[in-house]
Amino acid sequence: MADPVPLRPGLPLPFTHAPRASRPEDQAEIDRLLEERNLLLAAVVDIANLFQGDLNLTQVLPVVLDNFLTATHARAGFVQLTIPTKISLKSVVVGLPDELGDWIAEDGAWSELLKGAGPGELRPVPDLRTSSLPVPLIAVLTRSSFIGLVSAALADRDGHPLGWMVALFPDFVAPDVRRFSLIRAHVNLSCVAVQHAFEFERTLRERAQFEILLRDMSSAVISTDEEGRVTLFNPAAEALLGTPRQLAVGYPIEHVLQGGGSDLLPLFQQALQQGSEVWSAERPVRPLGSKEMSVSVGVRLLRGRDRASAGVVGIFHDVTRFKELEKMKSDFVANVSHELRTPLMAIRGSLGILLQGIEGPISENQMKFLRITDRNAVRLVELITDLLDLSKIEAGRFELSFSRGGLTALARDVVASLSSLAREKSIMLALDPDAPPCEAEFDERAIRRVIVNLVSNAIKFTPQGGWVAVSTIEEAATVTVEVRDSGLGIKEADLGRLFQKFERLDEARTQGIGGTGLGLALVREVVDLHGGMVLVTSAHGQGSTFTVRLPRGSMQSRAGATGGGPGGGGGPA
Repeated sequence: MADPVPLRPGLPLPFTHAPRASRPEDQAEIDRLLEERNLLLAAVVDIANLFQGDLNLTQVLPVVLDNFLTATHARAGFVQLTIPTKISLKSVVVGLPDELGDWIAEDGAWSELLKGAGPGELRPVPDLRTSSLPVPLIAVLTRSSFIGLVSAALADRDGHPLGWMVALFPDFVAPDVRRFSLIRAHVNLSCVAVQHAFEFERTLRERAQFEILLRDMSSAVISTDEEGRVTLFNPAAEALLGTPRQLAVGYPIEHVLQGGGSDLLPLFQQALQQGSEVWSAERPVRPLGSKEMSVSVGVRLLRGRDRASAGVVGIFHDVTRFKELEKMKSDFVANVSHELRTPLMAIRGSLGILLQGIEGPISENQMKFLRITDRNAVRLVELITDLLDLSKIEAGRFELSFSRGGLTALARDVVASLSSLAREKSIMLALDPDAPPCEAEFDERAIRRVIVNLVSNAIKFTPQGGWVAVSTIEEAATVTVEVRDSGLGIKEADLGRLFQKFERLDEARTQGIGGTGLGLALVREVVDLHGGMVLVTSAHGQGSTFTVRLPRGSMQSRAGATGGGPGGGGGPA
């Protein structure tokens, strides 16, 4: 048999002290098995050493090829990767002429030879001249005195191809079946090493991209491990809290957020201790030596593969400037609205005097134009009132006065006040005669306005001859008012923007239906201040149902203030 291939320098030979066999043929078999075990052990040691290092492809490929050539007793060959990689090294060549360089990376040259090969599968070719390799490649190999080869497919654990290895021989004697198991073991180890190296390289690349993203993003990011020690603290977090990174990473979150970020600490503690997450919240931050800022906060749990908590990550956006701009806008709208409202009220007063004939008789034609003017003045007053109230809500100055009252009685008054508007369009407007009293605590003027807006909108968007039905529902913890109509309905795509300010549906524009687009926005804000909710169900062309659900108990604590109700009248938006 051939001389054993020496192991790596310094590697002990654990199988060299086996007892001698009595027959020469038995001893030869023992020697062969010892050689295979030592070769396999050498490959295992080499791969293990790779895993202890950086595990990059530049280090892995030469070791993989060296082990393959050792196992096959070859002196020339190459390994070629087909997986995408950012590094230039995708192949390693040993003992081959330069003219083979272009052929090594040629997928088509070797694909037929390795067609259908599974992970670690070997394909021996005793005579290249009878193989499926391209004729020009065979010519190059034979000129270089290569007669046979052994090829092996590299694949990951899922069977996806990674590349191939080829060992070339000047004369070829196919290894026996028993030796193939040794070579296959080397190839399988090589597959593991290449896959891990590729994943390691991809992880490093993704980590570099992640670090660039964190460094350049304007939002502050802070993450902790499961014990609450800071593991990530990007430059935006340094700027937000005025704390250097070296005084944050590795320290407890309590230490890092003490002082200026103390209002953020409970969010991290709740997530770490109770598993509760915060999707959106605003908190003040007071960096040392700087003015107070407002930040929008999101805190999420980090989970490991077993779904257990692996820490917490918090993302903070500085919204101070947006808050200042929002306040400026609200103040501007409030000031302008107030200045417009005073002369409009004077105009309405003068129109009332003229319409009543106090200043003398007026003709029928003059009366017609005065009524048009008065009607439009009313619309302007309602618009300005809505703008003022929305500005107060956004500024936190909208005051509610809670008292116990009947929601059904309030709905009945609204239906009675709008019945003439419904009759003008031949619309049947009615309150459910079996509605319960629905006693609850709410601001009567504010909720009256909510019901007026919903009912008037239903009349506005219901064609002539349709119907609008109002009902109330009493439950253990809530009271509900529901407004249904047989009107135009709402497209599903429009439902998400229905409660936005100044939002008007396409039907309102195309059919000339008036409105400011503020009524539903005000409805949502007022109901939110009561701790309730507004729901809408609708189908285009099949009418709509608006549902307002309010808590029955006292809402003083939710309102944040007591006093007079919302300014303005209760007209429709």
